[in-house]
Amino acid sequence: MWLLHFPSGKSMDQSKDKKPKIEAGEDGKDRLSNLPDALITRILSHLPIKEAVRTSVLSTKWERKWMAITNISLDDSLLNYGDRRFKKAYFMNVVDNILLRIGSSSIEDFSLACRGKYPECRVSTWISAVIRHRVQRLDICLLENEPFTLPRCLMTSDSLRDLRLDGCCQLKVPSSTRFSSLKFLSLERVTIFYLCGTADSTEILLQFPVLEHFSCRDCKWLNLKVVSIDSPALKNFTMRSSSAFMKMRRLDYPLDLKFNIYAIDLTTLVYYGDFSEEFTLPTPLGIVDADVNVGYDYISSNLNWERQLGLRAYTHLQKLSGVRYLTLVALTFKGVTETEEGSLTMVPKCIVSSLKFIKIRHFDAKGFDSLNFLLKHARVLETIHITFIESWKLKQRQRKKIEKFKMKILAMPKRSRSAKFIFSLEKFR
Repeated sequence: MWLLHFPSGKSMDQSKDKKPKIEAGEDGKDRLSNLPDALITRILSHLPIKEAVRTSVLSTKWERKWMAITNISLDDSLLNYGDRRFKKAYFMNVVDNILLRIGSSSIEDFSLACRGKYPECRVSTWISAVIRHRVQRLDICLLENEPFTLPRCLMTSDSLRDLRLDGCCQLKVPSSTRFSSLKFLSLERVTIFYLCGTADSTEILLQFPVLEHFSCRDCKWLNLKVVSIDSPALKNFTMRSSSAFMKMRRLDYPLDLKFNIYAIDLTTLVYYGDFSEEFTLPTPLGIVDADVNVGYDYISSNLNWERQLGLRAYTHLQKLSGVRYLTLVALTFKGVTETEEGSLTMVPKCIVSSLKFIKIRHFDAKGFDSLNFLLKHARVLETIHITFIESWKLKQRQRKKIEKFKMKILAMPKRSRSAKFIFSLEKFR
C-alpha cells in the first residue's frame, strides 16, 4: 500500500499514536464503508485533497477510493516546509503522484495555484494530463512563474466548460480558433499573440459557440490589430485595465487594436480602462447594463489628453443605444463638456431615450460638468446614485464638503423631473 504524506505540523510519533480508524455504528456495522461508491466519491471530492488522500489508511478497502475523486485543488502555499527548495520539489512530487494515480475518467474541477517558480515543461505536463482526464473546470494561477506558453490542448479540448487563467501565461493562437465547449472564460495578466504573426497578418478570430461570460484583465494582445470574437450566446463581456497596467503603456497609445464582438445576446458590458482599444459591437444591440470606468486616476492634469479620453468614452457610449442601467466614474466626459459642449454633435441615444438608472462613482468637484451633461439630456431617467469616496477616517471637514456637494447637486436642473437622487459612501479599492 502506498501513501502520499502531507506535512501537518505534528511529529511522526504523534501521528503513530493517533492511528485513524472508522468508527462503527450502534449496531457494530461500518456504515460509511457500506455507502454506494458513487456517494463516497462525491463526499471525498468535496474534501481538501490532503484529507481525501489520508482516507487511504483507513483500511485496504479505502486504499484506492480517493483515486476516483473528481474535484482536485492544489496550492503550494499550503505546504509547511520551511526550505523553499525542498518545498518546491515536494510539491512537484505530490502533483506528479496525484495525476499519475488518479483513476477518474473525467475530472470535474481542477485548480492549481503556484506561487513559486516551476519548470515550464512540468507545468505543461500537468495541464496536459488534466485535459486528458476531460476536465470541465480548470483554474490555473501562476504568480511567480517565468512566462511560458500554455499547451495547445487547452484550445482543442471538447470537455472544458470553464477556464480561468491568471499569471505569467502566454497563449499562442492561430488565425482562427474554435473553443467548442467553453461557457466561461476568465483571463488575467495573460499574453495573447498570433501563432504565426507577420506584419501583413495581424488578425485573429476566436470562436465560442456556447460561451456566456468573457472576462479579461490586464492582458496583452501582442502583434495584433484586429481581434474578432464570435460568440452568439455571449451575455457578459468584461475588460479591465488596472492603473499599474495602464501606466506601462504610453499615454498616446494608438488606437491600433480593434475588437469586433459578434454577440447578439450581449446584455452586460463592463469596461475599465483608457479606451486604447476600439470596439465594434453587435447590431441591433441588446446591452441593458453597462459599467464604464475611464482611467483618469493615473494621468497628469493635461487638458488635451483629458479631452481626447473624454471623446473616446463619448464615442463608445454612442454605440450603447439601448442601455437602461449605466455606471460611470465622475470624470467620464471631462475635457469635453468643460471646454465646448458644441463639439458633442450628437447626444448618445441611450442617454436621451432609454437610460433609467445611472450610478456615478467616486464623485468629486471635477465631476459636475459630466453630471450636468447627463441631467440635461436624460429624458426618462428615474434614479441617479452618486457615491463619494470614504476614507478610513472621514474628517469633519470632508463631511461638510460632501454635504455642500449634495446641496449643489440637488439644485441642478434635470430634464427628467421625476428623477431621484441617492447618495452613499464607497470605499476606494
